[in-house]
Amino acid sequence: MADVYCIVNQTIRLSEPTREIHLTTPLAYSNSQAHAMQVTVVNDTGGPADLSNVGVTGHFRKANGDTVTPINGTVSGNVARVILPASCYVTPGRFTFTLDLSVTGDYNRTALWVEGMVKRNTSSNIIDPGTPVSNIEQAISRANAAAQAAETAAEEAQGVADNAVRYDTSQSLTETQMAQARSNIRAALVEYTDGDTGFIIHNAYITEETAVEEPAGSETEWPSTEEPVPENP
Repeated sequence: MADVYCIVNQTIRLSEPTREIHLTTPLAYSNSQAHAMQVTVVNDTGGPADLSNVGVTGHFRKANGDTVTPINGTVSGNVARVILPASCYVTPGRFTFTLDLSVTGDYNRTALWVEGMVKRNTSSNIIDPGTPVSNIEQAISRANAAAQAAETAAEEAQGVADNAVRYDTSQSLTETQMAQARSNIRAALVEYTDGDTGFIIHNAYITEETAVEEPAGSETEWPSTEEPVPENP
């Protein structure tokens, strides 16, 4: 059976530094053993180098930081080759691959450094932890909606954190009243407007029946929640 993989070959001298290349064509998502990364090694006079006692391994770093390592390679004559397994094609994005030559107990050197992209065809089915979506546009729409919901929740949480909420210990609130008061604060205490002057609410004072806003640095006299005492006639 004929080999059907693409060969990425570099001819190097044993004495030269690590060869770095950037692939201009992508690795296709969900492929398997579709690429052979190899080096043809020559000596300083240009003749074939002796690799009879040399081992070869590959190391593949995915776009999400996960690695496929080691990938055992083969040596034939003066050619060292590593064929990429299926696990190298499952994460779209930028990857880094290195091919190392080694002699046990003697040396280990990176002969080849490859950078490139794993790309997904837009017609491919995309699976999330919930349900499958049929194309990339639908996935982007879902991701945007989730990002907006997360941003809204974060802003709400930050707003509550920024408000120094003080509970009136002189009142005995039920759990339902407390939950409602907190809900009112989350919903309403974002910005308070006094006539034409707007200022951000700093504190909230919870009484038995309502939540009273108290702006930071304001000298406003807030109405008392106590019943007024009638004056003697």
